[in-house]
Amino acid sequence: MPRYRNLLLSALMISVILRIVILAFDGLLWFDNPVNGHAYALLVFTVVDAVLIGAVAAGRGGRPVLVWAILQILALALNPFTAFTLGISVQEFASYLYGLTPISSTDSFSCPFLCPPFRYSYTALLLTQIAIAFLAWRNLKIGK
Repeated sequence: MPRYRNLLLSALMISVILRIVILAFDGLLWFDNPVNGHAYALLVFTVVDAVLIGAVAAGRGGRPVLVWAILQILALALNPFTAFTLGISVQEFASYLYGLTPISSTDSFSCPFLCPPFRYSYTALLLTQIAIAFLAWRNLKIGK
């Protein structure tokens, strides 16, 4: 059981790091925040991940982590459908989020490592949530 718990802790830490990178370097996220609130939501999601790290480290939180990861997978997968708040199509927003059409800095916002940061940070975050869900499920299954 500790092996999966340690892997789960590592995946949760990777999730927090990816979120911090996105918050720190995605100028477009903050530029559009007054319109759609995505930056504030990402801040809250980061705090929840940090709380869950504490719960898992204490030997608790398996089921909440699984539920949270599933909700995050849904939120990240469905996020392109919020494109209307930015006045662009779902396809354009999905292409941007998944790193197919990254954006560089403009006079209005800064993207020192492209936006999304390092091109595939959003995709990596989604894949990390899938790993977290699997590891939380394994941890619960072995714990029985």
